Amino acid sequence: MTQNIVVAAFCLIISYWMKQQIKISDEISALYVRNQRIFRLFLSIMFGIVGCSWFLLLLPDSIVSAHKHDLFRLGQFELYVLLLTLWGYDYRCETTRLAWLITTSSEMNKPANYIALNDVITADKLHIFEMFVKHGNSNRNYFHIVFRWALILAILTLFIRQWINLFG
Repeated sequence: MTQNIVVAAFCLIISYWMKQQIKISDEISALYVRNQRIFRLFLSIMFGIVGCSWFLLLLPDSIVSAHKHDLFRLGQFELYVLLLTLWGYDYRCETTRLAWLITTSSEMNKPANYIALNDVITADKLHIFEMFVKHGNSNRNYFHIVFRWALILAILTLFIRQWINLFG
């Protein structure tokens, strides 16, 4: 568990560093930055709540039985697997975006902040800037959107199930 946290922190630092090195034009930022902030806020809140939920294991056996404690532990691990999967998928999407911007800017011999929306559409890469919904000119499949929404719904369902199993 500690190793996962160290790896996650390292990846966040690398991602932050990459973003600081690459300035993205406002036109391209408008495609995904707002959705990315909402998504990362959701992910942070869920990691925080799930992390703080471990304190419920300190409840005495008179309130929650040992069997429910064990079920709660197993459910927490499932939640962490889904949260880390969702975070990892978002990290992969972010590195794909940044790698494409770096490659395209070097191919076009211009800085990344001068790459416009028309360049993205011409290269048929609009799909890498989608998070929750498809953009109008995108012609790719819906897998990445459905996968993200399925993980979010699974996380919320498991979280609610945890509380019902523990106190229900």
